[in-house]
Amino acid sequence: MRYANQRSRGVSRASFPHVSLRFLLFVAIAVLIPHLVFAQDGTIRGTVSDASAGDPLPGVNVIVQGTLSGAATDLEGRYEIRGVAPGQYTLVATFIGFKQATVQVTLGPGATVEQNIVLEEDFLGLEEIVVTGQGGAIQKKRLSTTIEVITPAQIEATPGARLEGILQAQLPNAQIRLNSGQPGVSSLIRSRGPTSATGITTPVIYIDGVRVDNRLTAGGDNLAFGTGGARSSAISDIPVENIERIEFIKGGAATTLYGSDAAAGVIQIFTKQGIQGRNNLFFETELGAVSGTEDFLRFDRTGDIFYRPGFVQSYTLAGSGGTEQFTYSFSGKMQDDNGFRRNNESVRYDVRSTFAARPSDNVRYTSSFGLVSHQFNRDYNANTSFSQFQNVEGGDFGIVDTLNTADYEELRDRLRSVVDLVDIEADIKRFQTSQALEYNPFTNVTAKFTAGLDYRVSQEKEIRTNEFLVTSQSRGEGTIDQGLIQQFERRFLGLTLEGTVQHRGELGFASFVTTVGGQVFRDEDRQSLLEATNVTEGSESINNAAEQTSEDFVRQVANYGVFVNENIGLGNRLFFDLGFRVDGNSAFGAEAGAQFYPRAGVAYTISEERFFHNVVPRSLISNLKLRANFGAAGRFPTPFANDRLIGVNPYLGVPSYTFDQPGNLDLKPEKVFTWEVGGDIGLINERVSLEVTYYNATTQDAIFTAPFASSTGQDNQERNIGEIVNKGFEIASTFYLVSSRNWDVTFNGSLNTLDNEVTDNGGTAPFSNGGFSFLGTWVDEGQPVAFLRGNQPIFDDAGNLVDAEENVFLGDPNPELFGSLGLSARYKNLNLFVTADYQTGAQGVAVDDVLRFFGGVQDEGRIPTDSEGNITVGPSDFFDLAGLWVEDTDYLKVRLISLSYDLPRRLMPQQIRSLRIGASVTNPFNFVNSSFDPEVSGNSGGEVGGVFGFGTESPPRRFLFNLRLGF
Repeated sequence: MRYANQRSRGVSRASFPHVSLRFLLFVAIAVLIPHLVFAQDGTIRGTVSDASAGDPLPGVNVIVQGTLSGAATDLEGRYEIRGVAPGQYTLVATFIGFKQATVQVTLGPGATVEQNIVLEEDFLGLEEIVVTGQGGAIQKKRLSTTIEVITPAQIEATPGARLEGILQAQLPNAQIRLNSGQPGVSSLIRSRGPTSATGITTPVIYIDGVRVDNRLTAGGDNLAFGTGGARSSAISDIPVENIERIEFIKGGAATTLYGSDAAAGVIQIFTKQGIQGRNNLFFETELGAVSGTEDFLRFDRTGDIFYRPGFVQSYTLAGSGGTEQFTYSFSGKMQDDNGFRRNNESVRYDVRSTFAARPSDNVRYTSSFGLVSHQFNRDYNANTSFSQFQNVEGGDFGIVDTLNTADYEELRDRLRSVVDLVDIEADIKRFQTSQALEYNPFTNVTAKFTAGLDYRVSQEKEIRTNEFLVTSQSRGEGTIDQGLIQQFERRFLGLTLEGTVQHRGELGFASFVTTVGGQVFRDEDRQSLLEATNVTEGSESINNAAEQTSEDFVRQVANYGVFVNENIGLGNRLFFDLGFRVDGNSAFGAEAGAQFYPRAGVAYTISEERFFHNVVPRSLISNLKLRANFGAAGRFPTPFANDRLIGVNPYLGVPSYTFDQPGNLDLKPEKVFTWEVGGDIGLINERVSLEVTYYNATTQDAIFTAPFASSTGQDNQERNIGEIVNKGFEIASTFYLVSSRNWDVTFNGSLNTLDNEVTDNGGTAPFSNGGFSFLGTWVDEGQPVAFLRGNQPIFDDAGNLVDAEENVFLGDPNPELFGSLGLSARYKNLNLFVTADYQTGAQGVAVDDVLRFFGGVQDEGRIPTDSEGNITVGPSDFFDLAGLWVEDTDYLKVRLISLSYDLPRRLMPQQIRSLRIGASVTNPFNFVNSSFDPEVSGNSGGEVGGVFGFGTESPPRRFLFNLRLGF
């Protein structure tokens, strides 16, 4: 004890100065060693530029291979990587649209190395990094499937207010068309034909990794808002101002990893994240005129009655910037369009921002937000007697072009008054967010977790006043309190959770990219429709009505799946792609169980073999990639269709219970099994690129809402009983005609064939899936999906109807051939961009002509006449005349012509970094062989149905002037 006390006293007295010295020495060493170590580290910096034009490239990723060190180039194309230990390294530079570049650098202790990098354009896109379809980043050359990428330059060259406009101009192997010219209406986005007879054919859409709403209202199993054929689209209000790039995969093996709802393809949208360096600010304004497209009107005076010159204005403010640790990007836009026709005004506000932070070298956090507010007015159209446009074009007022001036002006003024009294308003609010965390624990491992939501509220309201009813002559004078109010609301909430881990490894000449992941999404769709009748005149509230009714609709679906994908490369030229996904879904029947989706493929860049160019000159074929794959994707059934339900209906003031949906415990998703073969070819020193694919997609367990035998007494029910086959060629080519410092001229075109057939009807009788009773779209074995069926009349030489073939094939709404054309040209700072598309081999129904037939207004040459020019048939023969109104719907449409000029930097004030002025016109020319617009449709049924052209305005022409300033 004493010894211990002595030691204690000794330490506290005699040894204290000595310990302090050691402690200070230890601290000094601890502080100095890191500085000595870092003093040995060096810096690699330089500029990345375009090989052809020599311009600096901002946003290029430059990494030190085998480490976590890297940087992105700033607006001047400069990069700087600090804290690199001495040694020899390989720098890897990657950028969208350019080939990957590698350079060797040697860094001495404490040195700074200046290493400039030059990137060459990647005409075939083989070096391009993509995400969609693999669960993580991967080079396109490793893929056995095709992915279309819309680059930032292509997006910037495509002025337009809607996502569909960009897709329409830039996707060579898809058909995109608007169903009407009225604001906020639905569109069709389809490739490789209809894979389902009854379901949604629109691709799944993701924004920054979060699944978003892509549905329609007033169609399918949704509630109907009775204003005619127009349907609202959840795609039309996706903002486009802050989009960095878009990736599109068409289905088959490419969509296997998206599981039970990706059979129609996947569109993945990535927003801008900002570039480190100088902060940027852009202001852009578009001003111009909008006018109705009169090419398809039956009467010249129809346009004079309803159309008017409209004015469009939009203002966008956007910015970006940041540092190595933090980047940001934001945009805000206001757009006002007072419409090309009366009562079609639209006002929209978009705000979107993206932030990316790197708290450490191996952690990256990205957050994006989007907010949309869209209000617009709509008029009645298509299948309603209140549509004045339909009534004029349908011949209710005779041949308006032959009316005398006084009668015409009286009719014109009354119809304009009716349209001005239409009160149909829509108010849409939408919020989207994505939160992503990326973690690199090791140089060859990347883990990413994404969470987000899409919340959309759509409110539509119609007020039909007594004044409107009287003015439209739907009610007589003296009408009191017979007005109507409809109030429709749709609330959609989509939640997405996804996690992936990707490992990259090498073993000799072999390389491996292994990706595992899981995804959960939950969609909730709630709709309600309130209707009040005999409303007090002047009231906007349903409370002031003699009677109110209501109904609602709820659809909830939860999907959860896990996937594994292995990509094996041999010699960086031969790649094997293997994977599968397993899904569960709340819409599956209890007996269906988990669903399995496999995939397998091979890709071989044979042009990288030494022997290839010994046989084929590089100047002739510079690149040749062969590929083949097989895979499956699905489309889940209608939620709750698997449940056994009892229907509840009011009867004498009390609930009554009846058998409703019988339920289907075996109900499972439709599965589309696709095999395809093809190649990507670079010709004549890559001045010509060619992509060729043959595909065969078979939908097994196709869901048909087919009737049971009458003797069973059972109602129609969704059943997995059918089979549908789509097959064809996809050919896309680009010709780089001129490429120099002052001149660039590029032409691109595509050709797609489609052969669609229901190969198995499940033993059921043919059934209708849309259209009209006299002429509808049907499903039957041996015929294409939604083929047109009705009676085909037979006339004698005198024009008399002598017979009719009943219920025969009258046409196919699916084109046999379709494609696109594009021209891009640049002379110094002047840029020209033109796009067009076409289709042949499809048919549609001229419903306006049917209505004119009933009104006694005959279209010349449609119905045979006798020797005196009189038709010999009447309304009683209506059903037998169905085939007369089916027309070929071949067309060639020029979608966009734009011209822009970038003012040289030397001519601008120092405060302005860039100035672009431009002009564009959308929908300028239409060349068709049908009497109606072959794209628009008044059919309010599902998406699969054919084209029924009636009572619907075509998308208008827009003449816009653009000014863009960069600060």
